[in-house]
Amino acid sequence: MLRPEWHDSGPEELLLMHARVYALANYWAIEELSELALNRLLFNLQALKATEYNPVQVRYIVELISYVYEKTCMRHGEREPMRQGVTRFTALELTKLDSEGEIARLMGTYGDFADDLLSDLTRRIKLAEVWGGTQHRYLAGIEVC
Repeated sequence: MLRPEWHDSGPEELLLMHARVYALANYWAIEELSELALNRLLFNLQALKATEYNPVQVRYIVELISYVYEKTCMRHGEREPMRQGVTRFTALELTKLDSEGEIARLMGTYGDFADDLLSDLTRRIKLAEVWGGTQHRYLAGIEVC
């Protein structure tokens, strides 16, 4: 019995496939399929979170971000779900993913990605300040926590 070529693929190899299915489903307005592809992508990203990223995994994630920001667009002022998921993952894993400056280069290439990532990071910092009860200190007139 022949098995599909992707059957033995790791989660990082499936990322772009899910993004492509999502883009195609959005193009043809097949909502259930786009939701399924998004859920599968998020599942695979979650599986990757537990690892220390090697250069191959980082390359797959960079390709994913590039593809998502080239093939999707804002939805009448709403955040696009695939972009939001990819950006949220990147924000959570930024220190591990950007060891060689790959994410910083993407921010220079895709302005929407830079805006979304900065927005997500800023929101997380604000939440940490509110819920974490951080103490504020000042250094040369600049507030630092």
